[in-house]
Amino acid sequence: MSASSRLPLSRQPVPDLLPSEGGSSSGRVDIEQGAIVEEGIALQGATGSVCALEYLKSRGVGPAVIERVLLHPGLRRRPATVAVMHKN
Repeated sequence: MSASSRLPLSRQPVPDLLPSEGGSSSGRVDIEQGAIVEEGIALQGATGSVCALEYLKSRGVGPAVIERVLLHPGLRRRPATVAVMHKN
């Protein structure tokens, strides 16, 4: 994905809400923040944890979220999905 095709993403941290704490069914409260985290996870696979850590920090992702997604893959949330509406 080229930099010109990306949507501008918010740099504000988002609270890390779990479903039991009032979050959505996936636990994600901000689609843009979710996209940043998903990019960080992909970056970790391609270039390593240090690059992913620095990327996520620079985009305003909180330390608890960074720790969970980079150090505990089993605790990652499902990727955000896009709803598709069909004309009938």
